[in-house]
Formats: sequence, C-alpha cells, structure tokens
Amino acid sequence: MKLDGHIRTLAFALGALCVTSQAQALLRDDTGIEVAGTVDLDGRLRPNPPLSAETEFETAPPYTRSVVSINDSGTGFEYFSEADIGNQTLRIYGSLTNTTSADLVGDGLAIMNLRAQLRDTLTLVSALPGKQLVTLDMAIDGALSYASGIPIRPLVNAQLFFGPVGSATNDSNSYNQPGAIDDVLSVTIEVEGTTDVFIDALLSFAVFYARPGETVTGSLDNTARLTLTLPTGVTLAASTSGTFGEVLAPVPLPGALPLLVSALLLPKLRRRGSA
Repeated sequence: MKLDGHIRTLAFALGALCVTSQAQALLRDDTGIEVAGTVDLDGRLRPNPPLSAETEFETAPPYTRSVVSINDSGTGFEYFSEADIGNQTLRIYGSLTNTTSADLVGDGLAIMNLRAQLRDTLTLVSALPGKQLVTLDMAIDGALSYASGIPIRPLVNAQLFFGPVGSATNDSNSYNQPGAIDDVLSVTIEVEGTTDVFIDALLSFAVFYARPGETVTGSLDNTARLTLTLPTGVTLAASTSGTFGEVLAPVPLPGALPLLVSALLLPKLRRRGSA
C-alpha cells in the first residue's frame, strides 16, 4: 500500500512537471513552427544516451515552408510529429513497447516525449464600430491505449493561447484515460480597429512507465485543427509568419538544375561502364 501511494505521488509530480515546462515554453511571444521527439528509457538522468532525439523547426520569417515534421522508429518504438501552420493543424503519434524484462520508468522524466507547436502573430482589422468578438478553437481528435493498472499513466496535453500580444488568454486540458479523446479548446477575445493578436497552440504526448511486454500508444494524428472565427467586417490582414492559412511548400530546384546535375553525373557513369 505504501508503494502504491508513492507511485501516485510520483505520477502527480510528473504530470505537473510536464505541464509546467510546456507552459514556460508557451510564454515566448515569438513566431515559429516546432516539433520534437525523444525516446530515453532511463529518463535522461542516467548516462545512457537516448534511443532517439529529433527536432525540426522554422522560426525565422520569411518561411521557406509552412509545415515541419519528424519521424523515427527503432526496437520497441515509433513516432511521428507534425506542425502545419498553413493548414493550421498539429499531429502526433507515438507508440512504445517494453521489450525488456524489467519495468521502464524515467527517473522523474518521460521515457517518450513528443511535441508539436505553432506560434504566430496575426493582424486583425475591424471595419465595424466598437469591440468585436473573435474566437479561436482547437479541436482534438485522438486516442490513448495502454494496459490496465499501469502505475503511472501516459499523458496528453493540449494548450491554446490567443489574444493581444503580451496578454493572451489560454485554454488547456490534459488527458490520461484510455480510449478516445474528443475535445475542443476555445478562446474568445475582443478586438477593435487594428489589433495584433498572438496565437500559440501546442499538443504533446508523454510516456512515463511501461511494464515488460506492454505497449503504450498515443494516436493524436487524427489532427488537432485550429479554426479562427471572424465576424463579418473583421479580416485577417497579415501574419508575422506570412504562412498562417497559406500552404507553402519547400522552394523547388530551378528547372535547369536537374539537367545540370544529370550532365555532371553522365561522364562518371560512362567511365564506370567502360572500366
């Protein structure tokens, strides 16, 4: 019974640590799309290196793309994370299987941690007199799967900040129950005339514990979608990123460049053929 109490206390502390660290990251009033993924079976407090550590981001306008993503897999794990500011979506998928004969538990930190985040500053212009209501929603559609009786449950966090730069309002929720996740975060603000508003949306998934042979999965790749609702007479005039709601693919190679590359490689191929 005493052990169960310690496990519950540890689970609460881990959840609080996860939420706190993410909230601190959300307070940066900058622009960016970022994804990160880590798998570290000893929680990064022991000398063993992580099995996987991937990050990708776009933070310096003008952007060359409106989406960043990462994916990796190895013995007992696979994951995917994507932040798409053009389509206004966040997607995460992670699965971790304990292939060892001992419990996997991080020393105070997650053994799998995934994150997708987008931040931008929008300029809204109202042609109407007085203050107008503008709403930003984030719909979360996904699921958690894990064995019953797990001592420390996995955790999904969703956070949404929206409002004038420096004073954004937030809505957030955490999910640790097995089964479907179907929720909507929503923030409504007042705008008048020309207003710069800050947007920060984050979706994360963390695994803290897995017993031998067990699999823990977070399927948040059904898409967390942002919807900006503007009343008639209020328009989105600009975004700092230049890509909010604008799909921007990576810049393609100039048309003549592939021909040049082929021409440079052709003599080498011929020499190999005549050798």
